[in-house]
Amino acid sequence: MRPSDDFLNEFYDLADFDKTKRVEAINRLLTKIKLDPSVNEYCVERLITGLSSTRGASRLGLVKCIFHISVSV
Repeated sequence: MRPSDDFLNEFYDLADFDKTKRVEAINRLLTKIKLDPSVNEYCVERLITGLSSTRGASRLGLVKCIFHISVSV
């Protein structure tokens, strides 16, 4: 199942150089995962795949998001 466009757009903010935007995106993703656990697997796969990205500060945001998801499970 492909998540909504609203959900997918959160991944772009994870790569932002602005720490506040990254943290807010992580919080929004965690909230969406809690509301709809069916997107958890997609989210983790996308985060891990994205670790090879060179876009902005993507690795910072992705690793932090992976950490928070693993802690909250």
